[in-house]
Amino acid sequence: MYFLTLELINACNMTCKYCYLGSKKNKLMTKNTIERSIDICINEAVKQYDKKLDVCLIGGEPLMAYDNMVYTVNLTNRKCEEKGISVFYNTIINGTLLNKEMMDFFIKERFDLKISLDGSESVHNLNRFYNDGSGSYNDVVDKLDLIRDYEKATGKKCSVANVITKNNVDKLKDTIIHIHNLGFKRLESGINIYDDWDTPYLEILKEQINLAFDYYITKKMEGDSFYWFFIEKKLRNYFTDVEFYGCRAGLYSSYINVDGQIYTCKEVENRDFLIGAEDKGLYPDKIRNLIRKQSIYNECMDCSYLSHCSARGCIIENFEINGDIYKPVQIKCLETKIVFDMFKNKIGKEQEESFRKFYERMNSNV
Repeated sequence: MYFLTLELINACNMTCKYCYLGSKKNKLMTKNTIERSIDICINEAVKQYDKKLDVCLIGGEPLMAYDNMVYTVNLTNRKCEEKGISVFYNTIINGTLLNKEMMDFFIKERFDLKISLDGSESVHNLNRFYNDGSGSYNDVVDKLDLIRDYEKATGKKCSVANVITKNNVDKLKDTIIHIHNLGFKRLESGINIYDDWDTPYLEILKEQINLAFDYYITKKMEGDSFYWFFIEKKLRNYFTDVEFYGCRAGLYSSYINVDGQIYTCKEVENRDFLIGAEDKGLYPDKIRNLIRKQSIYNECMDCSYLSHCSARGCIIENFEINGDIYKPVQIKCLETKIVFDMFKNKIGKEQEESFRKFYERMNSNV
């Protein structure tokens, strides 16, 4: 499968404290750029053995470019049908602009849907607010009926993305419970790498991860289908070896920004990660050079979790924070150690063997 992330608009109706975009360009992707981008990625999908293309439509807030979204899907459907390519769609939205027309479209095209929600009203509104400073929580949860309609019609589960920051980390367990109690079954948590995670906050993070893990495992043992990607990904890494730069972003994926520049997975202010342009195509030599990069940062050499750590291999984040593709982002490193230490203390020998066999089977089937 080939993965395309298309930035349809670089603008948003909100001003989240931790927004990775920083200052917005307030630009809309042109239809010519959309078409050329789709052509490039369909050409890559044709090379894949399974002839599949996964298209993620993002912003800013992509629903501000809803007409562009519909145009992109209709165009991609037609082009993929001509080439014998199976196409799948997903999007990440803040939920505030969602309406029935949009949801009917997502249902019809069988989108995978992800909504940003950081927790309860007081927690969510700490960081996710409109340009006038007012919180967005109520406008998101008001869409719960639409989300349930989507889940019933598609048989899919809407995912929630929440960001763990210094100003909400003390409510992490409560956040997991709140999102679960709202009826969501898929949760993707990510830590804010731009915060300065000093010792007091790391202690809070450690305590809250342990408490949230206990709640999660209890629900799993009760037979609940709740799936917390943050923990599940760490479990898989803990019991299997992880390659450096294992995602191979750039080889099987492209991120195309609103200006038509092609990057590995997100826009980075460095020409080394610019792997193409919609009017010129991909730059194979640059992609090959990135994929070949293999090294170990000196301070990682003696870490007992070295072969299980995916944090050290995210070369984009490493460069963005440290200016060095091999130097891991400190909070990602510490987060990994916190979770792995927790596994070591909480998973018994019998469970450990079961987990290891399970992930070995999973990897052999990939």
